[in-house]
Amino acid sequence: MEDDEWCDAATTYQLARQVSDSEIFAYTGSAHLFTDASLTEYQPRMARLAIERAVDLFDRIDRASTADR
Repeated sequence: MEDDEWCDAATTYQLARQVSDSEIFAYTGSAHLFTDASLTEYQPRMARLAIERAVDLFDRIDRASTADR
């Protein structure tokens, strides 16, 4: 994340301090689009991990929203 020209790491960490239960997942390298298999920046291992984490987040949001009903 620190080498990613699309991401301002300082702002990311500042926002995380302001949001309770926030999580930051920083991936090595500077390739912002590492999950896109059609690009040279593609990193399969990191892409799988990022997708797993996104799915987990969506599952938690879904569970929370259905618990409120």
